[in-house]
Amino acid sequence: MGIVAEITVPGDAFELGASLAPIEDVYVTFERVIPTGGRLFPYVWVSTDDHTLFCQLLQRNPAVEELEMVHREDERALYDVSWRDDTDGFLSCLRTTDLVVLRAGGTASSWEFELRFADQETVSAFQKKCADRDISISVDRVTTKSVSDPLEEKLTKSQRRTVQLALEEGYFDVPRKTTLVELAAELDVSDQAVSARIRRATKKLSQQLLLPRQSEEHEQTPLKQR
Repeated sequence: MGIVAEITVPGDAFELGASLAPIEDVYVTFERVIPTGGRLFPYVWVSTDDHTLFCQLLQRNPAVEELEMVHREDERALYDVSWRDDTDGFLSCLRTTDLVVLRAGGTASSWEFELRFADQETVSAFQKKCADRDISISVDRVTTKSVSDPLEEKLTKSQRRTVQLALEEGYFDVPRKTTLVELAAELDVSDQAVSARIRRATKKLSQQLLLPRQSEEHEQTPLKQR
């Protein structure tokens, strides 16, 4: 069984939140992706009317190594952020614990995280790391879920990585924005391997979504008498 915890962290306890105080109206959410290079929170969405100030503040943040705006939609922009590995705050607690960040977002005053842990022992280890750094955590909700329930966990690591990249690059869009060859180059595998991963992942997800429903409908339909 897995444990999902929804927690709130004070804004100044999180490396990014500490930089947002000078901005009156700003909200940041982390893009949920599976980074191919193992980076933590590589993309963040920022909603503010002063992106110039946001960039200046982040560039002064000692936890940020590099920052680049990659997309903008009016007051909302997507940034590519590289965090320093030697930070010893809340980011370090997340990075050094065996957990999955399901959701994260916040402002200068507070941050909300939804985290999934494998077991209670991992939860306790995470809490101890935060306590050792004097980071106050407010636990808003805790639920227990079967680790095998999420559809994404029906896939292998390589299949999840391939499908995630295909989604990000627009392989499933109409018309397609990328090709198997381009995905293969990004993943450093053959295009045949990419095609096989996508087909197998599609089959697994289709079976998970459709076959149980078909079985249920079949069981609920009475047999016709001849």
